[in-house]
Amino acid sequence: MDVSDLLALSWPVVILALALWGFRFAGHARRWWVRVPLRAFTSVITLVMFLFVMLLAVAEVGCVKHAVPLPSPDGWHVAVLSFSLSGVFDSDFATVSVRHWWSPFARRVYRGPGQWDFKNREPRSPIVRWLDNKHLSIDLAPGFTHGCLEEWVQPGGDVEVQCVGGENR
Repeated sequence: MDVSDLLALSWPVVILALALWGFRFAGHARRWWVRVPLRAFTSVITLVMFLFVMLLAVAEVGCVKHAVPLPSPDGWHVAVLSFSLSGVFDSDFATVSVRHWWSPFARRVYRGPGQWDFKNREPRSPIVRWLDNKHLSIDLAPGFTHGCLEEWVQPGGDVEVQCVGGENR
């Protein structure tokens, strides 16, 4: 899991922490008609958010695979490839994001079909590789449609993304 993925999953933990703080704060209320409903409400929120966080953790472990982050040759950018696995009923879904090595915020440059090789524990398609410090190539398997996001073909002017192979949209 990449640091940019953790930011998307952090909001339930923040709500859980606020609910626990509210429960602690409710104990200092002098009036019972304030203390009892506040503790009951924060207890319910705490239980629901705890169960939701555990469900997200189980789903993340079982349904998402991450390839090793791929740094650019100069080490300034990192390409992150992840797969959402759908099992036997549909094809897998791949996401490629690019970020600076120091930044937790990644920009998606590809969202589309992909294949994960379970035997070798590595991605089969798309194949992501750096051509040089500023050019990222995303090679798709034959028969796959392009999933490159047009608005991120040049994210911030830093990196140019090239989608090759597959079929045109």
